[in-house]
Amino acid sequence: MPEVFVDYNHIGHASRFRTRLFRSERAGLQVGEVVLAVGDAVEPRQAEVIELTDDGRAATFDFVCDRAVAHLLTPT
Repeated sequence: MPEVFVDYNHIGHASRFRTRLFRSERAGLQVGEVVLAVGDAVEPRQAEVIELTDDGRAATFDFVCDRAVAHLLTPT
């Protein structure tokens, strides 16, 4: 599974976030792909690529586990 470095100081507790990508992270990354979001002093988490910028230098991600929890908390 590809890894993407995330600065958690920048995104806080967001479940969906946008971040710049290092060149090595961009290679072959596609919308819908699940990556491992890694950061300083934070356990790695799975995140799905929601959107890539046209130049591929940034991407929007959605944490997979947060979607599952949100679904459980949504009233029916």
